[in-house]
Amino acid sequence: VRWLVPSKQDFLTPALRGTLLPLLEAEGFWKKGNRQFFRVRGNVVHGIAIQMSQWGGGSFYIHVHPNMLSNPE
Repeated sequence: VRWLVPSKQDFLTPALRGTLLPLLEAEGFWKKGNRQFFRVRGNVVHGIAIQMSQWGGGSFYIHVHPNMLSNPE
């Protein structure tokens, strides 16, 4: 995947590593992949994913998704 390797135009990866990652880890999130973070609180999994815009220009998206855990029985 192209965004896994930082380029000269990739300002987001250093910002995530230096600023956002420590904040998320302090709130109980763990890193899964390059720009995905998760935590479990009770029966809810919180996920955050950061995506660079495919159209360039420095735009990016922050996807936040809570998911309910269920009992498989």
